[in-house]
Amino acid sequence: MSSKIYDQNRLRKNYPLLRVKPVYSQIVVGEAGNIGGIDVETAIIPFVDSFSGQYSFQKTYTAIPTVAISPETENVNIFVTTLTNSEIIIQSSAPFTGSVHLQIFSEDWSMLYEHGNFLFGQDETIKRIDLQKAYQTSPVVKISNSEDLTLHLTEVQNSYFVINKNTNKSTTVYYVVIERS
Repeated sequence: MSSKIYDQNRLRKNYPLLRVKPVYSQIVVGEAGNIGGIDVETAIIPFVDSFSGQYSFQKTYTAIPTVAISPETENVNIFVTTLTNSEIIIQSSAPFTGSVHLQIFSEDWSMLYEHGNFLFGQDETIKRIDLQKAYQTSPVVKISNSEDLTLHLTEVQNSYFVINKNTNKSTTVYYVVIERS
């Protein structure tokens, strides 16, 4: 008698609980063929079995820019240790080999945004953060923290967002909020 091995995870289709609706936007081409909108510098920092990485900005910034960072495929937390108007130094929660993606936003762009940080206390499991600016739609929120723990962004509204954690460690949470176009 022959048998066949089936992957139980592929026997049925899984659909997400919440389906993300598409957000359409129009790209406007300005004078001399320049595309209007946000001026963003992007970079990739390679990590080779290390804790930290450094990147010197290619563009000149008059003020400290807003930076969004995220690891490509590894299960590590990435956080900023030093940020000036000319460079960024980041660290990871564990040594790893992989890449970290950077998006650097200048302070003089016209889109509505804000950034900040707060302490998520040891005994807290849920935290609501009220936004300082008024957004027309629910904004995009990017979070990272300073410890090796997982945070869950459970709710995003026009005026606040809610974060959960399931450990008894305190951490500093860094966030960037950007209005959808």
